[in-house]
Amino acid sequence: MQERYLVAATCTFLGALIMRTGSSDALSEENAALIGTHGRRIMHPLLEGFAG
Repeated sequence: MQERYLVAATCTFLGALIMRTGSSDALSEENAALIGTHGRRIMHPLLEGFAG
């Protein structure tokens, strides 16, 4: 059951990060830069958290 909460929290965090960073047109360039520069480094530990 704890694993389910971890997956839910990870999804919530990732969704919030993406939505808040790219939610306005003024930040679209920053969003692209963030994902381009750090996207792989952000996704790797999050996906490892899913897989265990």
